[in-house]
Amino acid sequence: MSNYTTELKGEELKKYIAKRFPKVEPTQKTINMNVHTHQADTDFINHIADNIENHMGLNFDDLHHFLFNEDYYIIGYYQAEQFIKENDLNTFDLISYCQEQEKEHFGEIHSTFDNAEKLVNHYAYWRGQELIYNIKAIENFRGERITKKLIIDVEEEIRERS
Repeated sequence: MSNYTTELKGEELKKYIAKRFPKVEPTQKTINMNVHTHQADTDFINHIADNIENHMGLNFDDLHHFLFNEDYYIIGYYQAEQFIKENDLNTFDLISYCQEQEKEHFGEIHSTFDNAEKLVNHYAYWRGQELIYNIKAIENFRGERITKKLIIDVEEEIRERS
């Protein structure tokens, strides 16, 4: 502490610290949505379309878990680094996005991103969740089983978006 801050006491010190180091709570509004690219979103949506059929008959509410949590989206450090480069993503934006999602959903940050593979798979998990629940064909399927009709509707909607 500098001499100035050691001279401050009580409320003056609290005001000085609050002004100097404002507390910012991450919320959905503070997430940098520029972190996402159309190409990365397209890759995730295609992953959903390509794999939803493998989960026919299972509970829809588990679909995100099966597609983005049960297995790695990207395997290998090099492949993950290439995914970041090819999709023109910024590593620091991805870290920030993943940490804000953890803070919002779990109340605290548990993960450390010490390699590209872990970062990309966490990003795929969180972004995949957002994209699944933004598919209009899926809106009324919460709590339902995955049917052939849902699969056809999802595939049609994805084709229309492309």
